[in-house]
Amino acid sequence: MTSRDDTGMRDRIWAILSDKEWHTHKELHQVCNRYGARIHELRDLGYDILSRKAPTGKDYRMPHPTTAVQQRRSRVRVYLPLEMMQDLAEGHPADQLTREVLQDAIRVWQANH
Repeated sequence: MTSRDDTGMRDRIWAILSDKEWHTHKELHQVCNRYGARIHELRDLGYDILSRKAPTGKDYRMPHPTTAVQQRRSRVRVYLPLEMMQDLAEGHPADQLTREVLQDAIRVWQANH
């Protein structure tokens, strides 16, 4: 859950990035110590925020500040053994254990959101 302070910081980060120019992580850090979390929230809200490697860290840019996909992307964190992930990535059907792990992860997400 995002607090009122976090929402204000997110709005400040959005305001900086809305000029469509590249901004350093140091610049964003001066506005908000947890700028990465605020960028993550903006991305979840549908804003396209680009990042690029820079000599001193990362730079960020928002090319289309007035356009956000109006649906929130829901993410579920799932921990699977490497072999299961490789099978899924290669297009193999999920086995029973993999399906159970995925279903458990979805239930945990639903209980917390």
